[in-house]
Amino acid sequence: MHNQSVDIVINGGSTLGLLTALAILEHTALSVAVIEQNQITHETADPRYVALAQNSVRYLAELGIDPHLLGPGIEQIHVSDQGHIGQCRLTAKEVSVAELGVVVNLSALTQCITDKLYEKYVDSGRLLIYSGYVLQSVESIALAPLQLLVAPHTEAHIGPEVNPQATPFEDETPSVFTLSSELLFFADGERSPLKTELGFTKSIVDFGQYGVVANVAVDRVAYSRYHHPLTAFERFTKHGPLALLPIHTPAGQPAYQQWYSMVWCIAEDQKDGFAAIDLAALQEVFGDRAGRFCASTKPYVFPLKLTQHQGVVQRCICLGNAAQALHPIAGQGFNLGVRDIKDAVFILQSQIGAEQSVAHIAAQFSAQFTEYRRLDRAQTVTATSALVSIFSNDIPGVNTLRNFGLLTLHKYPFLKSLFTQQAMGEK
Repeated sequence: MHNQSVDIVINGGSTLGLLTALAILEHTALSVAVIEQNQITHETADPRYVALAQNSVRYLAELGIDPHLLGPGIEQIHVSDQGHIGQCRLTAKEVSVAELGVVVNLSALTQCITDKLYEKYVDSGRLLIYSGYVLQSVESIALAPLQLLVAPHTEAHIGPEVNPQATPFEDETPSVFTLSSELLFFADGERSPLKTELGFTKSIVDFGQYGVVANVAVDRVAYSRYHHPLTAFERFTKHGPLALLPIHTPAGQPAYQQWYSMVWCIAEDQKDGFAAIDLAALQEVFGDRAGRFCASTKPYVFPLKLTQHQGVVQRCICLGNAAQALHPIAGQGFNLGVRDIKDAVFILQSQIGAEQSVAHIAAQFSAQFTEYRRLDRAQTVTATSALVSIFSNDIPGVNTLRNFGLLTLHKYPFLKSLFTQQAMGEK
């Protein structure tokens, strides 16, 4: 059995896990190992898009990644309520910034992070990447490093993309091995049972909705003011929100007037009718502000739930969706994860002196991180869940109040500025 020792192990090598590794390597002198059950390659195939808030855009720039090379900037957000007069426009100009955020494809972002890791750190002796492996168990002994048992993932393809200098194996035969680590960061999403086995408390709130994700195109523009400046849309319906994010033409798709990444929240009893996007139905629900819908990609349908892993587990923390998988109504899930990373690295930087190692702070790190992140996480989760309750129904009285709120927000620049700052990820 092979044995390796690093300062921090990151369980999960998707976008957020790799970004965590890059942030630690860029801002500290610590060593990192990444464990990912799927193949980590320089080319991924994730069809999803995220709207990076300005806070996230700046942090990525600190790490040497320019999101503007990956997608368009959002200059305006239009919010409306189906069947009601309430609407509001939030513009970058009103808060004296060039843009409110940047829309990027997760595949493209992951590729940039992976390329930077391999180019800069894979030969540094500070980075180990275990692609096609899973974390099976964790042994925790007081005042001693964690002992992590790692094994091949039986469904993964172990191939040439595993860099031989980023793995502890001298041959290509998969083998069970042990990793010794002072800290363990979970960036593996919401489903891993290992988190609850270690002591994190899992809670689930089922919103009774499903999300439909696809890319849609318009070939005719009804109102030029929603394209110049470039606009993202949020439209509330009785079943849930419908969001459109402007994107570049997806690979392999024809060029139209404008492509959008769409997240359409529907009732549970509607989910079986979305084998393909009904463009006429979409037009009826959304209206014509974006233009005439003319094409779409294959939709992906998934249940919408708030899944949280909470609590303090010594030497272990959860980041992003591993800590809180949010409803997409406000588009804050990925941005909240970036703030998790930023604050975790900040604590590492501030607590580890020039002559100290991570071992000096490992025992208290989880409690410090949890307290440091408590308010931001709680506010974001509460605000997101409240939006779902307020804007996913057509109850008389409630719809009147929310329309009054939208109109008030649109009328008063001070309120609009506060709301826009929040949308930009400013704490």
